[in-house]
Amino acid sequence: MHPTLLLPLALLLAAAGADAQSGGIRPSQRGSASVISETGFPSAPQWSFTAPGADFVEVSYATRTGGPPGVACPLQLIVPSLPPGAVLMDAVVSWTYLANDNPMTAAMTINGLPVTGERRGFGSPDLCWGKALGVTYAASGISAWIHVGGANTFDGICDGMLGSDPAALGEGFTLVLIYQVPQDPTIRTVDLFAGYTSTESSPTGDARAELNLSCPYNGGPLHLLVNANDGQLSTDEFHLGTQSVGGIVAGTFSASDAWAGQIGPLATGNLYDVADDDIQAYLGLGDTSLLIESGFQIDCMGHSFAALAYEPEPACIPCSVEFYCNPQTGSPDNVASLDSDACYLGGAVTLTLGGAAPGQATYLLIGNGFGIVTDPPGAKGDLCVSGGSYLGRYSKDIGTTDASGSFATEISNTLTGGPNFGLPQGAGNIQPGETWNFQYWYRVSGSPSAFSAALSVTFH
Repeated sequence: MHPTLLLPLALLLAAAGADAQSGGIRPSQRGSASVISETGFPSAPQWSFTAPGADFVEVSYATRTGGPPGVACPLQLIVPSLPPGAVLMDAVVSWTYLANDNPMTAAMTINGLPVTGERRGFGSPDLCWGKALGVTYAASGISAWIHVGGANTFDGICDGMLGSDPAALGEGFTLVLIYQVPQDPTIRTVDLFAGYTSTESSPTGDARAELNLSCPYNGGPLHLLVNANDGQLSTDEFHLGTQSVGGIVAGTFSASDAWAGQIGPLATGNLYDVADDDIQAYLGLGDTSLLIESGFQIDCMGHSFAALAYEPEPACIPCSVEFYCNPQTGSPDNVASLDSDACYLGGAVTLTLGGAAPGQATYLLIGNGFGIVTDPPGAKGDLCVSGGSYLGRYSKDIGTTDASGSFATEISNTLTGGPNFGLPQGAGNIQPGETWNFQYWYRVSGSPSAFSAALSVTFH
């Protein structure tokens, strides 16, 4: 035997012996009486956010109090600060137990405030600790509970009662803060997944999950977070697609022991890990999913939470559109409708007037203010796009409504502004991330002129 291989082999054998005494090592045969089954991960993200500069930060920790590592609960942890200029959009927390029950909800507290987690996935048997199940819970919409950039207290997620099981075993927890940077011109999406897959509950014998993106990947930074339950000093591998990335992706330990339990009071063996890194090298332009897979060796492993932040293909970005100044919002005379078919600056954007007086002159207004002028001279209704630093009209695109009172203006290639989303009167171009407000003016035969409802569009 090559002499450089002696020490790693000795360490491996010692670690396997130690772990066999504390659970978490797969028997030579999966001899549990439980039926092998799992819910797996969902076919689509359970939470998705799209905004300028969207991304996330996280804090994680082991939750096993009995035996190694002997975590002290409640947990006292510092939640990371957000980057300069960032605005918090939401917070999602996920935690996992090994237990003989899996109720639909589980309770915890954050800074003394109650949080109810919904069951997001489970599998049978557990991770080789003698319980019937592994089960994960998660809750969102908890931003107000969090002291961002400061100390926080988390309780009710360690060993203890879960449903009818008085001695459920904590595995670990992760809190993710999703934020946006309004000044960032790059629109990004954050997809979050919670479920349950493990080497013991999966029919394949490996913890496997297909993370399906809400939009195709457009290249650039790709921020991955994925947790691993029951990490110990024993052999296991972590794959992204077909590539083994243990010891390469930040948060993993080594190629042959990807999950060593590095998050907790001990150096290793804390039973919880989180990989948190840029993995753009492992996904191709236009890809719609990422395969994560762990196991392949003797350590009992599971995944129950993951997040991806990336730039989506522009055509997939949902429009950010707000309708206002219509009869439903307090402008009873603004009866004509206004709609936008897109908000992506790489293609055509058409703003369509509907329900106006037929056969009458009309043109589109644009402004960056939300000021309201009621019944301005010669008109009846609310002008709702004034009050900002710019107000213009597409005067070279004046047209006539058709028999149904409809008219359309393509602002990406107008006579007034020219191509590339030029503003009327040469005031520059619409830029990604900017919000502009639109409204039609139109004549009414025998009556004062009128205004349509207004529309606020944030462009991508």
